[in-house]
Amino acid sequence: MNHAVVSAAGSSPGIIRDSVDGLLTPPGDAAALADALELLADDGALRVRLGQAAILRVQQEFSVEAMVEQYARFLDRAWSYRHGVKR
Repeated sequence: MNHAVVSAAGSSPGIIRDSVDGLLTPPGDAAALADALELLADDGALRVRLGQAAILRVQQEFSVEAMVEQYARFLDRAWSYRHGVKR
């Protein structure tokens, strides 16, 4: 399983939710990054929990199927708005 420890810079906080499906560390904080890596190295249950949560989130929100569904909803709303149809 892959486990995420990332810097909370850029779009990372929108992808990884701290302590839910990965660990976020402050940008440029090497000590916090080392602490997060050590935490995962020492806590097998945490690694499994974060890894399972990350896999589930990717399947639900970032899979091809999820993206197609999101685009379909967007296009349906855009078409409805353009044609004055309330849904």
